[in-house]
Amino acid sequence: LADLVAAGAIDAAVAGLLEAIVGARLAFVIAGETGTGKTTLLGALLSCCRASERIVLIEDAAEVVTAHSHLIRLTCRTANVEGAGAIGPAELVRQALRMRPDRVVG
Repeated sequence: LADLVAAGAIDAAVAGLLEAIVGARLAFVIAGETGTGKTTLLGALLSCCRASERIVLIEDAAEVVTAHSHLIRLTCRTANVEGAGAIGPAELVRQALRMRPDRVVG
């Protein structure tokens, strides 16, 4: 988040609020148009999580970059040419809950 503040992407007060939201383990939504920095912001917020927290990240395509040490990535998969083997986000959420995560991010 410090890099985003230094680049002028977000205000220091907003960064403090976002850090407080992550620290309090509140649920939140990041929304916006294509190319507005949602993935960058999510990566920065995941880096703010305590290192001891186990995070399961569910994505359609592996895009989020973060330096968190206990991050598990689950990525959706499309069906093969025979139409079998698809794994959607709903199945990944079920599997993520079995991993006893501290946070599920999707």
